[in-house]
Amino acid sequence: MGMQKGYDLRQVRRQYYLIAGSIAVLLLGACGGRSPEPAPTLEATAPPATAAPTPTSEPQPTPTETAITQSPICSPLAGHEIATLLSLYLTQPFIPPQGANKETGHHGLDFAYYSGGPTGGHINGTPIQSMLDGVVAGMGYNAVYGYYLIIETPFVLLPAELAEHYEAGADESLYMLYGHMQAAAPFAIGDVLACGQVVGQVGDSGSQQFTSDPHLHIETRVGAAGVRLAEMAYYTADVTEAQTAEYLRWRTSDEFRLMDPTILLVYTLRE
Repeated sequence: MGMQKGYDLRQVRRQYYLIAGSIAVLLLGACGGRSPEPAPTLEATAPPATAAPTPTSEPQPTPTETAITQSPICSPLAGHEIATLLSLYLTQPFIPPQGANKETGHHGLDFAYYSGGPTGGHINGTPIQSMLDGVVAGMGYNAVYGYYLIIETPFVLLPAELAEHYEAGADESLYMLYGHMQAAAPFAIGDVLACGQVVGQVGDSGSQQFTSDPHLHIETRVGAAGVRLAEMAYYTADVTEAQTAEYLRWRTSDEFRLMDPTILLVYTLRE
């Protein structure tokens, strides 16, 4: 059969190929004939760094200094006020050493004879009390003091104004000696004693050269804190060199400054 007039065969073929190509492209897309584009690769990334929490140190309590309890001041004779001792019982006052010889004078205070005067004598056996809180720093027996006891009280336990009266430093102590007791004190070096604690009884122990009647002899000296004294003795033939050295250390050396015990007693009478 012949082609109709007016149709160009080359043009028909061109249109055929164009249509056929378009159909092929559609079929390939529908059947997965196209190679898929590669999927994007996800890189593993670490989570953003979080700053470590700064440890918050809780505020520490400010250390508080332990309050130092001051020592009370007690009468050296049980049952008797200090004012009474000074007005009625004082038989020998403090007399500082005369000249270069430090053994002269009267190194302490003597209390005796209550209100009865020299004929009374009933002070014998009266309980002796520690005047302050303290520590036993020395004890023993010798001709001068008889049975004696030395008690140390650091000035940090005493009122500041009292320390000023003694011209004492913060690292010094007040040493008190109680003499002529009836018997040896029932303590040991280093024992802690309280104000008002009974430490012995009034007696007349010692050489008759230094005591003739029952009475309490007290001395006060200032020295470095923490000193301990071995037994001291003097003025008799049987003393050892060590005892003599300790006696002179207490009585005449510069290690212990002799002070008037009246300072302490009068301080208690202030208004």
